[in-house]
Amino acid sequence: EEQQKKIRVAMNRWEEVTCIQFVPYTEELRKQMGAKRYIEFYLGSTCFSKNGLASRQPQTIGISPGCLDTVSIVHEIGHAIGLVHTQRRADRDGYVIVHYDNINMASFAQFDTTVMRGTPYDLFGTVYDYASVMHYKPKSWSNNGQAVLETKDPAYQSVIGRATKISFYDAMWVNRAYRCNEQCDKTKRCLNGGYIGGSTCKCICPDGFIGYHCEAPIPGYQRIITWKCPGGWVFANGRCYRLYPNIYITYDAALNFCTNQRATHVTFENGVEKVSY
Repeated sequence: EEQQKKIRVAMNRWEEVTCIQFVPYTEELRKQMGAKRYIEFYLGSTCFSKNGLASRQPQTIGISPGCLDTVSIVHEIGHAIGLVHTQRRADRDGYVIVHYDNINMASFAQFDTTVMRGTPYDLFGTVYDYASVMHYKPKSWSNNGQAVLETKDPAYQSVIGRATKISFYDAMWVNRAYRCNEQCDKTKRCLNGGYIGGSTCKCICPDGFIGYHCEAPIPGYQRIITWKCPGGWVFANGRCYRLYPNIYITYDAALNFCTNQRATHVTFENGVEKVSY
């Protein structure tokens, strides 16, 4: 039951920023689709998911005990939706260096680009995203403890593979691939590089902006992420946060806790951030 809750949370993350909706598979749905197509999660020895719609159905997503956290499940669902690992994009050589001498011999194929594999993959106008939830960590599949991936911009070496959420460009790719805004009001405009998406046709805002039209900058937002937060805290949008996803406490109790920890207390009102210390 606890595992199912985590999977449902991961699904909700994608539903919040795209038009994709996950529903229980039924015989009625099979009749509507005219085919037997659905995703099936199973507890296995590895974390695994095929990219996009698989020819063999049901489409399985393997979750091992080592990847039962929400972000890892979000990552595997991302593959089923159609996303490849970021470092496999055709444009990756402009952003990261792959140190092949440090790769485990059996894992070389993990670093083939879609072009090297001859696999069509539309970027849908998105840029290479160091903060993608689909990006490998620097030492993934290393055979000697040394970095396999090195960012050409050194400031992002500590960023890759450390995502805690679906990034702005992850969501953009899915919204464009699934044409999520086709049913949206064409007169609506999003500012500061935001775009219309999701099932509610809202503005999806780039990091550093909030608001109905992405009109409000977040005070103190840092574009170069340092990840220097105390143990047990999470970095997001230029600040450190303490999160308790499974605990429900009152607003006053949360405020008192943050104040005692000398942390910045953040509230939102009418889409504009108000900060108190």
